Amino acid sequence: THAGLQAALDAAAANGSGYDEIRLSEDQVGSFAIDGHSVSIVGGYSDCADTSPSGGTVVSGGGLGRVLDIAGSVSSFRTIDLAHLEITGGNTMYGAGLYIQLKALVTLEDTVVSGNVATRSGGGIYIRAEDGAVLTLDQGSAVMSNSAPNAAYGNGGGIYCSTLVASAVIGLLDGFIYDNEAANDGGGLYLWGCGLTSYSGGALRGIVGNRAGRGGGVFANSGALLRFYGGSQHPATLDSNSSTAAYPDPGWPYGSGARIEGAGTRLELHDSWVLDQSGGCAITALGA
Repeated sequence: THAGLQAALDAAAANGSGYDEIRLSEDQVGSFAIDGHSVSIVGGYSDCADTSPSGGTVVSGGGLGRVLDIAGSVSSFRTIDLAHLEITGGNTMYGAGLYIQLKALVTLEDTVVSGNVATRSGGGIYIRAEDGAVLTLDQGSAVMSNSAPNAAYGNGGGIYCSTLVASAVIGLLDGFIYDNEAANDGGGLYLWGCGLTSYSGGALRGIVGNRAGRGGGVFANSGALLRFYGGSQHPATLDSNSSTAAYPDPGWPYGSGARIEGAGTRLELHDSWVLDQSGGCAITALGA
């Protein structure tokens, strides 16, 4: 019913801040924006007459810019649901796949953010959370094979989250952060004051196979709070991450699985596995 995804988003915005659903039956290429309204983008429809999704839809930046720019509201939270999508081909300075700001509750369901490149921070996702934001990965969603390769500024290959005033939270309910890389800090995630709560473990789940100079899996500072909660069948997992910075030896002890530093920064592991990390210590903690 619309010429493309942005036309549908514009129509949803014209309806006001209430919740709209957009169904995609074709792959989309370009840079798209959600500004101040609640919306669901659901891929995988075979055609416009289809009543339920049966696959997935690619939303690509075509290597020319950010794929999806999400702005909530300064006054109240907006809900943004992304389902059955592959968000790929983004290339920009910050948040090449997704850029999230203001009060936004963003949930990924059966959605992959992959193959995006940030020339500075947040290869897959950048969260600028001065007003608070929540990002949740559920139903097997993944942030994978993204990068922040800049030798001087590359942080958060998978996800970069920064909050100075209000707290922001990233939740891995049923998610996978895999094979992301940052030249400096936080191959999987870089958290500046943000919170991370992970329940994910087992096959193709958890924080696995990420690489960075320091904090291959996670780099956290400035009061960030990391909590891992597993179960007897599926322990929450930090697995096969690596640190590569060289002083005096590659990875010296920079935290291949996790590096936490600064006053108030905290890591809690409950029924969790930290295994097969490479390069330096698996977990490095430094006080203020």
